[in-house]
Amino acid sequence: MAKWCFRMSVLIVLALALLACNNTGVGSYSFIDQNLQGKIGGVSWTWEGTEDGGLAEEGFGGNLTVEIRDITAVGGDPCAFGAFSATDYEVFFKVPKAPVDAVGLYELGFETGQYVTLYDGVTNYICAEGAVEILSVSATSGGLVTGRMDVTADENSTVNGNFTVTYCP
Repeated sequence: MAKWCFRMSVLIVLALALLACNNTGVGSYSFIDQNLQGKIGGVSWTWEGTEDGGLAEEGFGGNLTVEIRDITAVGGDPCAFGAFSATDYEVFFKVPKAPVDAVGLYELGFETGQYVTLYDGVTNYICAEGAVEILSVSATSGGLVTGRMDVTADENSTVNGNFTVTYCP
C-alpha cells in the first residue's frame, strides 16, 4: 500500500509539472524595464517616453482608456481634441477602472476580454497574448498613469516596456 501511495504521489507531481511547463497562453509574459518598444507591423518602434505623447481618460462603462503615441501632442497638451494625427504609430487599450482606479495586472486573451491594439497608421494589430499592468493612477487633471506591458499580436507586432501618460478627466 505504501508503494502504491508513493507511486501515485510521484505521478501527480509529474503531471502537475508537465501542465506547468506547457503553459503558453495566459500568464506567459515577462516585463522588461525599458521605455515601451518593439515592432508594429514589422517596423521597429520605440516610444520616446514623454507624458504628452499619450493620454488616459475615462471611457464608456467606467473603463480607463489609454492611448500611447510616438509623437508629442500638438501644443504640448495631450488632452486637447485633435492633438494627434491619425497616421501616427499608436498603442491603445482599455481596462476596468473599478474597483481601485484600474491599478492591477490584466492578462490578455479573447477569453479574458482584454487585448491591446497596435496601430501603424494603416492597420490595427490585435494583441491577445501577454499582459498589461497599471502601476499607479493619479486621476486628477494633469495627473499621471504609469504602467508596463508585454504584448504580442504576431511575430511582427510585439511591444514590451514601461509607459507614463497624462490623465485627462
